[in-house]
Amino acid sequence: GESAFPGNGAQRGVNIRAISMTGGVSRVVHAFSGPQHAAVQPSLSPDGSLMVWAQIGSMRENWGIVVARAENPERACRLTPLEMSAYAPRWLPDGRRIVCTAYRAGDPGWCVYLLEPIEGTCRRLAVGKNPAVSPDGKTFVYDRDGGLYRADLAACLKASECIRLPPDSIQEAV
Repeated sequence: GESAFPGNGAQRGVNIRAISMTGGVSRVVHAFSGPQHAAVQPSLSPDGSLMVWAQIGSMRENWGIVVARAENPERACRLTPLEMSAYAPRWLPDGRRIVCTAYRAGDPGWCVYLLEPIEGTCRRLAVGKNPAVSPDGKTFVYDRDGGLYRADLAACLKASECIRLPPDSIQEAV
């Protein structure tokens, strides 16, 4: 398998790189154009076919979650609405859903959201940030005010409101 990570430098600019977990030299997966682009926290889907990351195109934009096929990241599309600021995307083990930290107007603070790109929806799961999902996908942990919390994903989904994602979310990228 491979691991993806952000790269930058005076000569290379902002890019996403990948390296084999068995060693070797890293390779550029996607290079961004323009001096104001930034990309952080790339994450490969469990099967390695898709990549998700947090990206900003200019200082006047919100950070957003972007997805693309791993072999063709130039066709990336934004998953989160423009009015939502989001970062720290992580795939669930099923490879169909993503958790992230996000904020929308009206939220009580930074929140953990579940993105369901194929269904075209997202759901606020908890007030907190920096989520990580258990290997079986049934629970997640997150940080809130310096404390670490664990929650049952199914229970949070039952109690959450469904929000529509931009209509072309994942279909355009895949």
